[in-house]
Amino acid sequence: MTTWRDLSDQLTPAQIDNLEWLETDSPPGLLDKPEQHLMLARGWAADNLAQAWYADVVPPAGAVEVGPWNVSKGVRRRDFRVAETGIAGLDITVETRGVQHTDGSVDGHLALTGEGLGALDPAAARQLAAALLAAAEGLEGRP
Repeated sequence: MTTWRDLSDQLTPAQIDNLEWLETDSPPGLLDKPEQHLMLARGWAADNLAQAWYADVVPPAGAVEVGPWNVSKGVRRRDFRVAETGIAGLDITVETRGVQHTDGSVDGHLALTGEGLGALDPAAARQLAAALLAAAEGLEGRP
């Protein structure tokens, strides 16, 4: 019978540690069966392989956080976050977040946060408009 140990060359040290813990110390009923360990190992091995398959996909421009490739709604993708942009003199932040697909394309959105969103004078409104335009262009991949 195949066990998770047959896949150990495809697992990270942390994943192996987790499986060894499950074999010896897991509470009864909580992933305590060898076939459950094999199922976990297969899933992790597939995820590890995906990281290698898509290692050449360039992260979105300006991304400061890029998650691992995972499957969501039947599609392999990864989460990303672009650095927050603070607007000088205002307590307003523009943040870009989204998902990147294996072909490099992104689906993202902009979020505004901060106490300064309540009332904007014309100068502050122009600053906010410029920051939003720059963030939107960055999200669309334009220089």
